[in-house]
Amino acid sequence: MLIKKFTLFFLFFAILCNFLSAQDISVTGKVTDTKGDPVISASVRVKKSKQGTFSDSLGIFKINLNANAMLILSAIGFSDTSISLDGRTNIEVVLQ
Repeated sequence: MLIKKFTLFFLFFAILCNFLSAQDISVTGKVTDTKGDPVISASVRVKKSKQGTFSDSLGIFKINLNANAMLILSAIGFSDTSISLDGRTNIEVVLQ
């Protein structure tokens, strides 16, 4: 009986941890070049996902994703840049 209770508790705890770690957040960001000018239509993709968006005419983007996701930003004439969110909801990215 004790083993059954322990197993149920462990299963509940594992499901709870998985649920809490999979929370989506809304992230807003700005993409600029090294001069501080906005990068228009920069691609903002979630690594290992088909999810993504583009920056607007001010270099601003908004996307909903997992709090621990990694973003890959790219634009014509710039090197790709990977950003780990680490729970941040507002980021600024300078493309090289």
